[in-house]
Amino acid sequence: MSFQTPVVTERPAATTAIACSPWAPLVAIAGQKQIVFYHSESGDLLGIVPFEEGIAQSLRFSRDGAFLIAGGGEHAVRGLVAIYDVRTGDRIAQVGDDLDVVFDADATSSLQQVALGGPQRMLRIFDTNSGERLFDLKKHTDWIMSVAYSPDDVLIASGDRSAGLVVWETATGREYLNLTGHKGSINAITWRSDSNVLASGSEDGTVKLWDVFSGKQIKSINVGGPVTDVAFGHDGKLVTATRNGRTTVWKPDGSKVKDLPAAPEAVLDADLSHDGQRVVFGDWNGRVVNVKLDQPDQQQILASNPPEVSVLEEQFQKRLSQQQGDLASLAPRHEKLLQKLQQAEAAQKEAENRLNAAEQSAQKASEMAEQNLATAKELASSIEESAKQSRDLQDELTAIRIGLRDGEKTPQQVAQQENEFGNALIKLAGQRTRRLECLDESKRLATEAEKQKKSSEEIRSQMPALQGAVAKARQKFDEVESQKQTVEAILKQLASRLDRLHASVK
Repeated sequence: MSFQTPVVTERPAATTAIACSPWAPLVAIAGQKQIVFYHSESGDLLGIVPFEEGIAQSLRFSRDGAFLIAGGGEHAVRGLVAIYDVRTGDRIAQVGDDLDVVFDADATSSLQQVALGGPQRMLRIFDTNSGERLFDLKKHTDWIMSVAYSPDDVLIASGDRSAGLVVWETATGREYLNLTGHKGSINAITWRSDSNVLASGSEDGTVKLWDVFSGKQIKSINVGGPVTDVAFGHDGKLVTATRNGRTTVWKPDGSKVKDLPAAPEAVLDADLSHDGQRVVFGDWNGRVVNVKLDQPDQQQILASNPPEVSVLEEQFQKRLSQQQGDLASLAPRHEKLLQKLQQAEAAQKEAENRLNAAEQSAQKASEMAEQNLATAKELASSIEESAKQSRDLQDELTAIRIGLRDGEKTPQQVAQQENEFGNALIKLAGQRTRRLECLDESKRLATEAEKQKKSSEEIRSQMPALQGAVAKARQKFDEVESQKQTVEAILKQLASRLDRLHASVK
């Protein structure tokens, strides 16, 4: 979208139309022979599209937010509806050939149909692709001030200067409802997102909610002044603008949420942001205010008459230099906090490694101690068996020695038995020695396991402090990192806008 300003004026004209995108922080404002786009959160100028035919009296985003429908023109000269691609600013379609200005216009979700109303007192519906007029709906007896399709495209409503309010079938053009009850000009109409409720704002100081199935009035809200605009938000809240300078947000049940700061002149248009957190409203003096509901005293002023490209370039260059300075000042702090974070993470990692090592050593020592105890238990059973065998061999040796004395055994038999008995004693001694070694080793390993467990408990007790240090260091680093990324994003956006400024000049 270009930044080329079709008309440069010292002061803005009265605010004729404002529209907030349903899905993005984007707001469009009508100016003299132009429509200006702003970021509704930062207040940054995003682009300008020409409306050479005059002034847009009506702005509406398409249901998906990708297109802008603008109706307007010049009194007693020409009226039309133009559709713009929001991403590029290109005018993709244009319908209408009225000899007077269009007061309000809307399009179906598919943009296949466009409806417009104005001083000719007929609701005129066109085929967008061919430009062919589909219907001229004659019911109104006065200027048509407001037009709106239901979100489901089934119905279209229109209101006139003599309190006439009619709902029509989109497909056939047949009258569906004739809603009576207002006593003054119906300056604005809006549909709830479910298409079941229509709200109408009138010069009689009321906003009426209508059940479109029964045609009955659900509620009448006395807003305290002649209503110039009314708009539904996604959550069913309403915003109203009045000629006595008041902009008010209402709950779906009609109870008041908040009065926004009063304007010095009549507020002519108002809309809720995509998230329902902001209201953008403009008055007779051309002052357009962007205000956050929970911080109503902090206001951004959005100009419907931006300066020429050279002034914008100077402003962008100044902001670019400021942001570059901010980024440079953040660099040392960012680096220092990164080093602190890395040091804290390294200390935590080292403690985790020591804890894992101590726990593994304790586990291994405990397992080995258990193994040695099991081996000692097995050896105790073997020792008992070996001791029994040794006693038996000793008894046999004694008997053989008696037999040798009596001449019944030979010295060789005595020697053989003594050898067997000696081997049994040696085996028994080895088993006893091995059992004692296993018991000693088990005791040593149990002591080592307890030592490692105490060490792991001590390290574990230090972990919360180390984790807290990491969390604190990360929080501080993330804060600066977020600031750095924000500044870098702004720098990128400003560079892109400067490129578009230069392209606009070329």
